[in-house]
Amino acid sequence: MKDLKTELIRNIALGAHGGAGKTSLAESMVFSMGEISRIGSVENGNTVSDYNEDEIERQISINTSLLHGEWESHKINIIDTPGYSDFFGEVVGAFRAVDGVLVVVSANSGAEVGTEMVWEEAEKRKLARIVAINKIDKENSNFDTVVQSLVDTFGHKVVLAQFPVNPGPGFTDVVDLIKMKLLKFAKDKSGKYTEEAIPDNLQDKANELRMKLIEAVAESDDSLMEKYFEAGDLTEDEFRQGLKNAILADEVYPI
Repeated sequence: MKDLKTELIRNIALGAHGGAGKTSLAESMVFSMGEISRIGSVENGNTVSDYNEDEIERQISINTSLLHGEWESHKINIIDTPGYSDFFGEVVGAFRAVDGVLVVVSANSGAEVGTEMVWEEAEKRKLARIVAINKIDKENSNFDTVVQSLVDTFGHKVVLAQFPVNPGPGFTDVVDLIKMKLLKFAKDKSGKYTEEAIPDNLQDKANELRMKLIEAVAESDDSLMEKYFEAGDLTEDEFRQGLKNAILADEVYPI
């Protein structure tokens, strides 16, 4: 980016238990940012971040790799870290250089030993954390069970910001609790989506989960808590800014 200001740079790490799909997620992220023209796969050995011969042969990440792209006038530096405990030193090194961590969790497995190691390392450094539940399109994925495992393991500050509508093979639709919209993704893996009104049969669930998210944001700040008690809600600006501040302050971990 030409004449990029420092405040427009974001450095994030992807951390997870081995096999959660960090490398595939990173590949999709740089594709969505327009840095690559097609999405590679771990199975085919043609992803951007797993370029080492041993990584391609074993189909696992061994080294930390750096990717980057542009998104909404910001430069995003993405550090993809190995998931297997043998290479955890790479994770420790990467976490020294980032602003926050995207903790990737498999929808088939939930919180695992590697997830806890990543979380504890981020906790040591007071790094902001967002959780991405991956592989929701796989058979035997269990979103609700995984969410509960995350709350049980890491506490009530872990709270939903989105939930899937049709998990399993053919998964395309997500309800976003920040925008309060249904996001309907194209089936061609382009990453393109449309925003629609939340269907009537999901509205009550969305409202309930939205209030839990608002409550978590309000609890992170005394002044917001007072406003929440007085009005029973937060304005859209209060909510969005409060959510951003709560994430940065290590008070809320949105899924």
